[in-house]
Amino acid sequence: MESDLPMTWTKRKFRTPRANDTLMAVPPLDEVPAALATNLSRAPARQLLLGAPLEELRSGARREIVSLLSPDTSRSDGPWVLSGHQPALYHPGVWVKNFAASSLARQAGGVGLNLVVDNDVLALPGIRVPVGPATAPAQELFLFDDPRPAQPWEESRLLNPELARTFAERVTAALAPWQIEPLIGKLWANVTAVLQKSPRLVPAITAARSQLEHAWGYGNLELPISAMAETRAFHWFTCDLLARLPEFHALHNAVLADYRRVNHVRSRTHPVPDLRSGELGLEAPFWVWREGETRRRRVHAHIQGDKIELSDGREVIAPLPLSAAGSPEAAMAVLRDLAAAGWKIRPRALTTTLFARLFVADLFVHGIGGAKYDEMTDQLIARFYGSDIPAFLTLTATVHLPFAGEAASTAQVPCMQCQLRRMRYQPERFLTQAEDVPSAIRDLLAEKEGWIAEQQRVAQARRTGEPTPTAGRRRAERLRELTAKLAEFTTDQRDELRQSIAAAARQSRTQSVFKNREFAFCLFPEPLLRATFDRWFAT
Repeated sequence: MESDLPMTWTKRKFRTPRANDTLMAVPPLDEVPAALATNLSRAPARQLLLGAPLEELRSGARREIVSLLSPDTSRSDGPWVLSGHQPALYHPGVWVKNFAASSLARQAGGVGLNLVVDNDVLALPGIRVPVGPATAPAQELFLFDDPRPAQPWEESRLLNPELARTFAERVTAALAPWQIEPLIGKLWANVTAVLQKSPRLVPAITAARSQLEHAWGYGNLELPISAMAETRAFHWFTCDLLARLPEFHALHNAVLADYRRVNHVRSRTHPVPDLRSGELGLEAPFWVWREGETRRRRVHAHIQGDKIELSDGREVIAPLPLSAAGSPEAAMAVLRDLAAAGWKIRPRALTTTLFARLFVADLFVHGIGGAKYDEMTDQLIARFYGSDIPAFLTLTATVHLPFAGEAASTAQVPCMQCQLRRMRYQPERFLTQAEDVPSAIRDLLAEKEGWIAEQQRVAQARRTGEPTPTAGRRRAERLRELTAKLAEFTTDQRDELRQSIAAAARQSRTQSVFKNREFAFCLFPEPLLRATFDRWFAT
């Protein structure tokens, strides 16, 4: 399908903040209330979804979510501010989104909702912790559970209770030499308390993190994607997309091609792969697996008149009685039956934010990665659903661990290596800096200068068409000989510079630890993070 995306779609550029205690917000935080007001004033989408107006579906989705998460059903009123991430022990630059969503929702008199993306894959149950002396720090992986095959977070269960029980103690001991008192003790006590009742990792980590946020005066409703995907609203969204899958399939791939063009991406798998088509039918933007399985599979839809046959590439899952002109109720009943039988149909990343922004959010808070991907979502919202594109907030932060005895910044190793190379191949630049140049060196310098002058005259003659000497090889050989002889006089300087480079490289490795913004939030002192977030978001 040839793309007709508007030429106004331009590449978004974001720069991760490098300095400590720095927040990046696009738009700036003081402009976000106006952006939210603009989103609230948008005209409803023009298109019906299987006969139902989108605004009606949005109201129903919100009421359904509140009924799942809160006894106060009136909380569905007011603006909704959403964010989301994996249920991992992420760094403060990710955690900052939760505080922003809570603060902005409170200011607007609305609802903050955090999507717990438990359909993403848990690769390794642990975090990296700084270890070693201040002169040579390193990072070491600390596990809170046994490694296992990569699997959806939703399927992850605790395998080694003893490893989990000692996790906070081991991490705290590793940080003691740095004089850091991490909040992991408080957090992990709450994690293990939940794990004693159930081995599921996601509820334990989510509850402990959310409890901290509420204790600090923030906090949102917490909705796992696994729960969202079983709601009536999400089933309606799924059926509408499947009923119009040929149109969505073509548009998705066209938008993806334009994303790659605009952002100069050559990879055919970035930011996401194209949706496939083949003997199994059209690939739909969902994952599927059976309860207890560890591998997610692609959903394929084979359209046969008023029936859509779903498969996971190995077997047929179910036929859905569904068409773009009919009611989705029968198909939604089949999806409910599949869930009861242990089938997990879950959205992919783009499908998640597409549903969240269309059906629930008045404002979505993204990190940089999500914001880049949502360049595509914007186009799908406009062109597939006929809706104005709602603005979203892009937010991240850099907060460094407060290391004791932090080393000072060092010279740049690449610059010093360039200087070392010049000492070898342009030694005259360094020898002429001395006040008293020995005669032997002066003679070599003068000869080399003469040969260089001769080389320049030959080059000029060639440009003007004049006859030139034929001793080019001899000239080049003599210049190499003179350079090598002169370089012998910089041996001591080069040795000193090599030592400086080695020292600078060691200090650079030290700085890579001290300035790492990726350390998990639970490694930080509670007063430091609480004061930081209050400074940015407290009202």
